[in-house]
Amino acid sequence: MSTLTTYSKRLLNPFSGYEQILETEHARAISTDGIHWRIHIRSEIYKTPWQSLAIPVNAEHFFLYGRWSKENELARVPIHPTLYQDHVEGYAKEVIASIEANLDNLPFPAKDRYELWSLDKHNQQPVALLASCCQPDDIQFPKQLQWYFDDMEFTTQAGAARWPKTTTAPYAKDLLKETIHRATGHQPRGVWLERDIDGHGKVIMDNANRSSLLDTSFSVQQLPELFIRTQWKEQDEQHIVQDYFTWLAPILLTIPSLADELRNELELKAQKRPLCVLNFHRLYPQIIDQARMNKVLVEARLRQAST
Repeated sequence: MSTLTTYSKRLLNPFSGYEQILETEHARAISTDGIHWRIHIRSEIYKTPWQSLAIPVNAEHFFLYGRWSKENELARVPIHPTLYQDHVEGYAKEVIASIEANLDNLPFPAKDRYELWSLDKHNQQPVALLASCCQPDDIQFPKQLQWYFDDMEFTTQAGAARWPKTTTAPYAKDLLKETIHRATGHQPRGVWLERDIDGHGKVIMDNANRSSLLDTSFSVQQLPELFIRTQWKEQDEQHIVQDYFTWLAPILLTIPSLADELRNELELKAQKRPLCVLNFHRLYPQIIDQARMNKVLVEARLRQAST
């Protein structure tokens, strides 16, 4: 059996949870809920009779082999005719066996210690996390350094006086984006940093090529625990961001490094979205009140059964 690696990385921008990734020498499996897995095979197993058409064995390309869950087993996609099918099936069986053996080990340890943050235009402090990666070779700056959010389900009652026409549900997402964009400016400054074992972040690259920032190291307290700054000057802005944290609570609970007090607060808020809790609870690294969580899951399953 080939070497097995398991890890997770954040889904950004915006934060949408963690991908759970399981890799063998020839295949990998990816899941966002710990139930449904996408099975990929590495490209080096491509073979053709004509060497000039063969993909190099060191290519880091994957193709989708199928989707697997314990309940529904494997649903395959058509196999490319140039593949050695017996090899492909063996690689897929190996990675599926590894999934089944590791379901009780979820969530896997987070590996994406390189982070891209947008900075406040006034004090150069981190405002929002935009991207992350596991290897320094994957570091790059996107064309747009703005934080994005387009979920129409998010609502807020903040800003009734300041934005009288934009406080209904369809526009709450725009209020949130506007709040963050005002803090970072039209041409945001961004920095890639590397987290150390204690959680501090050392700046290793910035998009403005200013050497002064490359000597900067942000403390754990300076890096927002929920990936967006929690303290805002305007009351409406504070309200909007807090409403967002309340709405996102079932997903924020997947963050491994939360303090117990904050995790408990998020568990209380997450009760408002039981179906979302049902989707993500398998990936919670810790649960403060298991009895409370069980009640939420029962409610979610009752709602699910009634639809």
